[in-house]
Amino acid sequence: APPTTHNLSVAKTGSGNGTVTSDPAGINCGADCLQSYTAGTVVTLAATPAAGSSFSGWSGACTGTGSCSVTMSESRSVTAAFDLVPDNTPPNTTITGGPAGETADSTPTFTFISSEPDSTFSCQVDSGPAFECASPYTTGELAEGPHTFSVTATDAADNTDQTPATRDFTVAGAPPPDEDPPQTTISEGPDGETTDTTPTFAFGSD
Repeated sequence: APPTTHNLSVAKTGSGNGTVTSDPAGINCGADCLQSYTAGTVVTLAATPAAGSSFSGWSGACTGTGSCSVTMSESRSVTAAFDLVPDNTPPNTTITGGPAGETADSTPTFTFISSEPDSTFSCQVDSGPAFECASPYTTGELAEGPHTFSVTATDAADNTDQTPATRDFTVAGAPPPDEDPPQTTISEGPDGETTDTTPTFAFGSD
């Protein structure tokens, strides 16, 4: 008569992910979570968490967090729990473009990145208030003299970089700010009496 076999089934639970493999081979869960073994075979299961996950323990035919060994004297089922590892690591912020040292550009543009995807950014110019921003960012009109631009990244888990990226620069030789108000001229449209109840006007600025 053929030898008696029993089924070993593996399930996974939890918010994380991972793989369960067996010795002797057969289980790779993953894809293969059910395997038949000859009666009396001792099967050892190993749990390998995926990146960003941790193995929390066995339930069913095994308990604890160590290796899982089951003797196939009957059909058995085992569950492996994987949980996500909390993200407590803040991102690193890097300024990738923008003036350093002297510049004649009184409205400089800065580019910046975060070491973690889906980060948001907060910018600050000199000692002004911080504000939400995105790369590239162009400042408002800056007076001649020294200035500091700083930017801070916050990742999707709400961890904020505690060492903002900064760039010191000096605006020198920039053209003076435009303080001359424009002249507005109406070039077309009725003047005096008109029977047009929806008059059209054309106008421009110098």
